[in-house]
Amino acid sequence: MTSNIRTKLNTLEKIMVELGCGDDDDTKINTNNKNNNKNKQNNKQNYINTQCSKLTIDERINLIKRNLQEVMNEDKAIVEMKKIMKKRPLKIYWGTATTGAPHIAYFVPFSKLGDFLLAGCEVVILLADVHAFLDAQKTPWELLDARVEYYKAIITAMLRSLGVPIERLKFVRGSDFQFDKNYTLDVSFNC
Repeated sequence: MTSNIRTKLNTLEKIMVELGCGDDDDTKINTNNKNNNKNKQNNKQNYINTQCSKLTIDERINLIKRNLQEVMNEDKAIVEMKKIMKKRPLKIYWGTATTGAPHIAYFVPFSKLGDFLLAGCEVVILLADVHAFLDAQKTPWELLDARVEYYKAIITAMLRSLGVPIERLKFVRGSDFQFDKNYTLDVSFNC
């Protein structure tokens, strides 16, 4: 492993420790403060979840439509969403390649994902690690695991900072299915 990659890994590990995602001994120093902060976060999440569960379907649809420039076939879409929402939560899928550090512009899609989560939707975020490697090898193979964990921590922290419930948030890693034989055959047949 080159020293440049080792340096990047060390930096990612330090950031994850600061976010409370690591096993570093330094994270054990302020255990009481972290436990208090976690209790406050849990209380806040419980309050948010309670408020979200009280929303009507129309209020949820308003959250879903909020700040969108356009909803295609709006009348039909709303009828379909209401039908689905009476049976189960809507499912939302969004993906990003783990090529570099998330930056302030990530708040734009996250604020919309936050609306979806507040509306009770299930949100799946694809962390496209294979794409990150293939995209001009912007992320070296050796960094993929650390980068994926870093993205999970950052995305979760950003969404929490927006005050949205994250219980219906899931992460999927591209390499978990993109190297599967059946997936590769499906892609090959569809080309």
